[in-house]
Amino acid sequence: MSKEYDDFDTPRGLTPAQKMLKQKMAESRQRSKYNNVKVRWNDMWFDSIYEMNAAKNLESMRKAKNKRDRVVDVQYQVKFHIVVNKAKICDYIADFVVEFADGRVEVIDAKGMRTSVYRLKQKMMKAVHGIDIVEM
Repeated sequence: MSKEYDDFDTPRGLTPAQKMLKQKMAESRQRSKYNNVKVRWNDMWFDSIYEMNAAKNLESMRKAKNKRDRVVDVQYQVKFHIVVNKAKICDYIADFVVEFADGRVEVIDAKGMRTSVYRLKQKMMKAVHGIDIVEM
């Protein structure tokens, strides 16, 4: 008769050292700040399910009949440098940069939580690059 054990269990239970090690390992697997889960779709990793669903939506828009809605190209995780007076302030990483059939290009961010840092970077993108970030 066989019983399944996890990595540290023995038929007699865990030793105190094993219990402490198991607890430290569990603590090291921290959850993200906003409880998002990284997911994989179409051979790409996304920071959240919400972001993955936004990518699926953009991919489905490739088949749109209307030129205004039809997506021609999608770039993922595009980095923008924010530089003021030759000093690098920070980087902004857009979830998507989308080119539409009518020639428009939009910087899109799948936002579940609008943090103060995001709002500040959104304002800096407008001031430095003249780019309005579209939120999904």
